[in-house]
Amino acid sequence: MKLLIVEDEIQLLKSLEDFASEEFYFYDSVSTLEGALERVALYDYDCIVLDINLPDGSGFELLEILYQKE
Repeated sequence: MKLLIVEDEIQLLKSLEDFASEEFYFYDSVSTLEGALERVALYDYDCIVLDINLPDGSGFELLEILYQKE
C-alpha cells in the first residue's frame, strides 16, 4: 500500500511515519499543501492521511482537486 501523509505537526508526523514503517507501507510525507499537490501530481496513492489545517492552505483544497481529477 502506498500512503501519502500530509501533516504539519512534527511529532504527529513522526508518529504516523513510524506506524507506516512498522506496517511495511510505502509512504511519502509532506507538511504543506504545496508539497501534497506536488506529490499527487506525480504519484497515485492508495490512501492519503490528510491534515485539514496546513500552514499554506486547507486540506479541503487538496480534496477538491482530487475529486476533480476523477
